[in-house]
Amino acid sequence: MSHVQAAIEAHRERCLAEFCEFLSYPSESSNAAGLAGAAEWVTRRLAALGAQIAFGIFFLMVFYGSYRHQGLFLIFLLVLYWLFECEVDRRPLNRSMDLLNKTGLYIAVGLLVIGNVSIAISAIQMELTLDKSSSKTFGAFLNQTSAYRNAIIVPEPDYSIESLPYYAQNQIYFPREHRFGTTVSWKATADSHLSLSDLLATARDLKTGYNRPVLIVLGHFDIDSTIDGVKRYSYNKFFSWTSSDFTDFYKSTTLIVEYNSAFSDENYLVYALK
Repeated sequence: MSHVQAAIEAHRERCLAEFCEFLSYPSESSNAAGLAGAAEWVTRRLAALGAQIAFGIFFLMVFYGSYRHQGLFLIFLLVLYWLFECEVDRRPLNRSMDLLNKTGLYIAVGLLVIGNVSIAISAIQMELTLDKSSSKTFGAFLNQTSAYRNAIIVPEPDYSIESLPYYAQNQIYFPREHRFGTTVSWKATADSHLSLSDLLATARDLKTGYNRPVLIVLGHFDIDSTIDGVKRYSYNKFFSWTSSDFTDFYKSTTLIVEYNSAFSDENYLVYALK
């Protein structure tokens, strides 16, 4: 089995585990009771269940669903309750259904909302005290260093420095899309596979063609340069390398700065092409 095939298989297994985890998400956070309360009629129950399964399939097949994406299911539950309460005004409930509804709405969903508030407080504290992105610091470095003030930036992953244009005016070249720009287009025509040798070759072509410094911004910290490998990450992208690729890369570049203090994935190593 090739490195790419192994990575695909590992990704499928991880996605399946995440799908199962999402399906169990309501029971872990009191959504199960919330579903029961909102489901007096079959249509409500089917709508809630169908939304949960649809989200799970989307997270499995299209895009990884982190906590903020799964929160959309909570919003959908609240909409169901809103619609339900509007109908209750016109159609009285019997005692057992009224108790079930109130238990789901005021206890289960209430606890779920309170739990989300506590998480939000932690997130706000992190925003105020920590760097979420390295772009501001990197931008200040570019502006203050005359040698790299007009350098061409070549990032991998490409989306990791989309916020850089807010802090520096350097041109950014997206190697997977073969173009200059400030934001990733997410088109299907973009290269899903990129190797370290491809990245280095692109940087060399840019330096030769524009006669300007080129900085390779590499955001993959979890790769072993001593062995051949491939990494699959968000948006169905692959990055591969060989030990000989890294030998050539280290001979052709100089590590000038490292950013690893941001609490998001916008950390990277910056290499200057010799």
